[in-house]
Parts: sequence; structure tokens; C-alpha cells
Amino acid sequence: MLSSVMDEYTKEKQRSLSLDTKAAFFMTTIIGVLTFLFPKLPFKRIIDNITTDNFIFYGCLFAIILGTGLLIWAFWKMLGSYQLVSYKGINIDGLGNKENMDCDRHDAQEGLCKNYVEILRKNADVNDKKAKNIKTGIEFVFWGFIFLFSGTIVLFFTIEMYFNHG
Repeated sequence: MLSSVMDEYTKEKQRSLSLDTKAAFFMTTIIGVLTFLFPKLPFKRIIDNITTDNFIFYGCLFAIILGTGLLIWAFWKMLGSYQLVSYKGINIDGLGNKENMDCDRHDAQEGLCKNYVEILRKNADVNDKKAKNIKTGIEFVFWGFIFLFSGTIVLFFTIEMYFNHG
């Protein structure tokens, strides 16, 4: 029984590491895309044409702002998965005390099992919250990229078509 509980503890710890890796990947991707894309935006041409009555132009700006906002929100959701309550481990300080050393093997295993189960429940709850934040973050990343890229692409074409030839 104790070995089964210990295996579950190890699996939950691996799940935590996997979730952290996933969150780090998406946070790095968000930073990379925003760092690459924003310098490419024609801010001077956007400002020069801000008084235009072209609804496509304003739709593109809205899509870019919305996409950026969604990506920033996704970043904070992913970052929130790191800021959850810390992962609980075995309290090794109490293992070597006299009371624990004097008990029989069965009582010691039972005590350890109860301790592991309590820790497993807490850690599983932490991982479930992490997974929920990351899932929400991934959805925001998806929609943020769609709005950001489509708004940027259409903005470039709109500026070329309407403001360079007129």
C-alpha cells in the first residue's frame, strides 16, 4: 500500500513539472511573438492615418489591440500557475523522533500512508488549479494570435491599398 501511494506522489510531482514546462513554453512563445511583431508594425503610418474614416483600418487596430490584450492576459494566467501555493512535500523532520522510532512497522507504514495521502490530495488540488490556469491561458493564446496576426496582416494590406495610392 505504501509503495502505491509513493508512486502516486511521484506521478503527481511529474505532472507538476510537466505543467510548469507547458506554461513556460507558452509564456516564452508569447514574449517572442510580441518582441518580433511589434517592431514590424508601421506605427508612424498608423498615427499619420488615425483620422481616416476607413472602418477596415480601425477594425485592424481593434484586432491588434484585442489580440495583444488576450496574449498579455494569457501570460498572466500562465504566470499564475507558478504563483500557486507551493507544492507540499514529506515532513522529514518528524520521521526521526523518538515516538516514531518506537512504534511498530505496521503503525509506521499506516502513518506514512496517511501522510502521503494528505499530501497527494493537496498537491493534486494545486496541479488541478495549475492545469485550469494553463488551459485558459492556451485558449487565450490561440485567440490572441488569431486576432493579432489577422489584424496585422490586414492592416499592412489596408495601408498599402488605401493610403499609399491616394
